[in-house]
Amino acid sequence: IKSSAASDVYKRQGKMNKSDELFSAFSMLSKKEKEAFLLKIKSVEEERQTQKGKPSLLTPEKVQNNRFANDFFCPHCESRHVVRYGKRPDGTQRFKCADCRKVFQATTNTVLGKNTYQNQEKLRVYVNCMCKELSVRQSAKICGITVPTAFAWRHKILNALRNTCEHQMLSGTVELDRTFFNLSFKGSRQASEFKQLIEKYDKNKESLQQVCVPLAVGRDGGFTGKVSTLGRSSTDTIVSAIKDHLTSQSKLLTDAEIFKNNQHEKTLRNVNLTTVKGINEDRSLDAVRKFKQGINESIHLKFRGVATKYINDYILWYGFLHLSKQKPKECENLLYDIALYSICSVNTRSIGKQMMPIKLSSGQKMLLSEFLDGLAENTMND
Repeated sequence: IKSSAASDVYKRQGKMNKSDELFSAFSMLSKKEKEAFLLKIKSVEEERQTQKGKPSLLTPEKVQNNRFANDFFCPHCESRHVVRYGKRPDGTQRFKCADCRKVFQATTNTVLGKNTYQNQEKLRVYVNCMCKELSVRQSAKICGITVPTAFAWRHKILNALRNTCEHQMLSGTVELDRTFFNLSFKGSRQASEFKQLIEKYDKNKESLQQVCVPLAVGRDGGFTGKVSTLGRSSTDTIVSAIKDHLTSQSKLLTDAEIFKNNQHEKTLRNVNLTTVKGINEDRSLDAVRKFKQGINESIHLKFRGVATKYINDYILWYGFLHLSKQKPKECENLLYDIALYSICSVNTRSIGKQMMPIKLSSGQKMLLSEFLDGLAENTMND
């Protein structure tokens, strides 16, 4: 590139800085040379932004530092009495628990376990699919994994999410409602046997075909929702399902229908329960009603039904995505960190053997206990 005579003069006088030199040189280029130069700058800048936004690859040291950021703990018994116990051939640090005597490493009892490093990119894409609430088959196709693997990853991540967020407390005013789902054995070969059992023994078929799910949303933040009983529930049964999430300052706000079904006051002795009546009822329970509508649409329309034993996890999943005060990208990053570092207490074989999270009355126990126990050994993935 040639410089003009004027630029030579400025150089000799020491009055030209680097930006002036660059501009002067650029002005001497032809039109085609200028276009090629600008395209090169644009491609370099795009590559720089891509590298900046691209997450760094995980290393054993990074996983160890993030998972044990506060203190070392045993992922088997959660004891803090942990000592270093040599290294694996690949250099990964091992630890040993002084209480349960088990040996572990930084990825033990996580969603991917020892396969964390080779599958980390697929896991990030899969978490993005979960944040979009895609089906198992859609997620499997996008991530390039099998459907059974996608199913296992979903429930392992939900288990890690439950272990992280399940014990949140609801303080202040808490809106209370309940919804119902059909009792579902989706994925089980014995679903037809249950229908025959209902027709043979149950006069009021609805009492055994639906499960009651109490829902609570705190106006100061937080939510909970759990399967409680078969059929309709009394107020004390509904409150019992969420009582562990209430503080001494919690004030439950519910509608008149739930309030009038109170049969026993012992459960509500230490609970401040208030009913709303009149034209402001819907507005007073707006948050929990939206929560209820969203969960029903998600389970019935997006996932076309969910097995009853998985409903608690799907409620937690929906609430995490839609009731969190964080932005979508922050939610995705948090869920990815939970998948990487939080304790996952299930493995691929035990996912389908989860027990029904419902409480049965004495009559229901006599009718269904043997049937429900047998389902644990004969299940398929939904």
